[in-house]
Amino acid sequence: MCGRFEAFTREQIEEVIDDIAAGRLQPVPHDAATDLVSTEGFPQPEQARPATTTWAIGPQKLQIAQYRWGVPRPGTTKLIINARIESRQSLLWTQAFENGRVIVPARAYFEPHETQTEQVNGKMRKRQYRFSASNGRPLLMAGIMLAGRLAIVTTDATADIAHIHPRMPLLLDASNAAAWITGPYEGAPHLEALDLVAQPEREEAQLKLF
Repeated sequence: MCGRFEAFTREQIEEVIDDIAAGRLQPVPHDAATDLVSTEGFPQPEQARPATTTWAIGPQKLQIAQYRWGVPRPGTTKLIINARIESRQSLLWTQAFENGRVIVPARAYFEPHETQTEQVNGKMRKRQYRFSASNGRPLLMAGIMLAGRLAIVTTDATADIAHIHPRMPLLLDASNAAAWITGPYEGAPHLEALDLVAQPEREEAQLKLF
């Protein structure tokens, strides 16, 4: 997973918590007072990046909390921002998967395309894609917390988006989100076949592709 996602405000996440408790998810309207319009043309709330503090839900209760994104890699100063679901039984993650499961609501997340490139400020880079739910509902990314630090749980991308990037966040829905953070760990929840919209982040890239 790319190290960036669109975070919600505290007030918006409190609404998401109410929806999870009610067993349903509704679109979260953009807040003109807090959302910004980026140069790429997407309405964007604050973008969470590694080493920044972001809002999450849990662990063990449907309550809001703040965590710093990135778990220090043992013996180094580097941060681990993703935890592969396949490595849940590793020594580093066992405790977090047992009792540190959280939900990270997001409006969208970003991934680089495997092969497409673009020029930005005179330099070539992989083209960045923005992934969001087609129905406007929040993305409930599974996460784990370890010593007050956050990692996003990732899994293999679904077939419809794997050609862009082979990995994606493990996405929950209203039917399994509460159980992810409050119940005993029973393995990875079923990955919902969400209808994700993938768009090139930069406006000029959209014009070229469409």
